[in-house]
Amino acid sequence: MSDATTLEGLGVRVVFRRLADRFSHAVEATLETEKILLLESVEGTSEDDWPASPPLQELHFENRPDGSRLALLVGRAGRSHWSLSIEAAADSKRLVFDAACRVREAPQRLGSEYRLPQALAASALGSGIGRRAVVELSGGWRLTSENLDGAETRLEAAPSGIAIRPSLAFAGAWPQTARWQYIVELA
Repeated sequence: MSDATTLEGLGVRVVFRRLADRFSHAVEATLETEKILLLESVEGTSEDDWPASPPLQELHFENRPDGSRLALLVGRAGRSHWSLSIEAAADSKRLVFDAACRVREAPQRLGSEYRLPQALAASALGSGIGRRAVVELSGGWRLTSENLDGAETRLEAAPSGIAIRPSLAFAGAWPQTARWQYIVELA
């Protein structure tokens, strides 16, 4: 695998890069000759049991009959197993992210953290925090937390930029699975 691998959508792409023991990813809007950085994942290290973003060590792609393409990633940190799927629809300017973590104990933190471009960071977060929230990104793009399939997701300000987190309500026996979903799309 080369240094960078991409999942291409209509006007948007996800660039995956190998960093030590895991893959980082960046979401870019793609114009004719220009690439606009929308989001860049904040990664942890092999020493972190609860990293800022899922520690994704394996990457595979799947083509669907409807023309959409999926990136499927899995990884591990501490005693937890993580997964992320990213779907790029062939006919829309939209990426759908679906993340999960199988935990064996109460987590210290879970979610996906992203750096935002400097010009965007201060203004974007003012109205976009909370459940079912929308954060306006560069060039008319937006990030939306989703509550699909019973998974409740929220957006929060983070030191690095923004965090997408599951609403945690663990009760009962371990292990359990937490899930969070979000969409990047052209508004």
